[in-house]
Amino acid sequence: MTNQTNVRDYETAAAYLEQGRDKEDRPLEYATRLQRRNENKIAVRLHETDVVTYHADGSVTLNSREDPDGTAWRTQTTKDRLNGYQDLAWVIQEDGVWYVKTGTHRPTWDTEGAEPFSDGMRIYPDGTVEHREPVREPDYVAELSRAVSAYAREFAEAALDLDLEGLDGHPEGTWDDYEKTEKTVKEKRFDLGVLLDAVETQPVSSLYRSWLYDIRSGKGVPDAWARSFKRETRRILRAHLKRQLEIAR
Repeated sequence: MTNQTNVRDYETAAAYLEQGRDKEDRPLEYATRLQRRNENKIAVRLHETDVVTYHADGSVTLNSREDPDGTAWRTQTTKDRLNGYQDLAWVIQEDGVWYVKTGTHRPTWDTEGAEPFSDGMRIYPDGTVEHREPVREPDYVAELSRAVSAYAREFAEAALDLDLEGLDGHPEGTWDDYEKTEKTVKEKRFDLGVLLDAVETQPVSSLYRSWLYDIRSGKGVPDAWARSFKRETRRILRAHLKRQLEIAR
């Protein structure tokens, strides 16, 4: 889906709200609404996240985080909304890193002159950018992204040989612990709690859940399904860990 309205800034957002029966909240597209926050702010809300906030002074705030301490959703859908509902900048992804190029709203994949994205960054019409959060070095994020892919691949290969039998709960999981997750990935700790966490945060088939149940009960995965089990393990681990480490995916 794309922006089928003319909502691009505070003025057009205010006008769009005025046209609706509810002057404070109107739908835009799938899972996306326009909501007034106060007399000077109007937000484009994707699920539970204000991804674009329009300010009466003409500036916009870009964001992928549900709240200051919440999860950052650096997904393709979030990026589509960031680019689709404002004209002050273009968000680009390269090697798992988001960049923002101000002064243009033409689709571009050239990161020259762009700066790293940070949640809550505010962009003004003259191109000035204010960051609310510390900006992570792009090289660090790109390296971390490659480490996650390698970890997921190697974990998937080793998964059938790990002792899951009788495992209860998430003994060494990484749920919402950035430092622990990073250490687990970089030191290649094939911690089964991470896999169980991933199953809870990512969409998985009932068949995959049945495989895990069979492994934990000592039955194991049939040889005919081993390749599919490894492929699915790699997918859900990579998605889960990138979410935990706030890497674009």
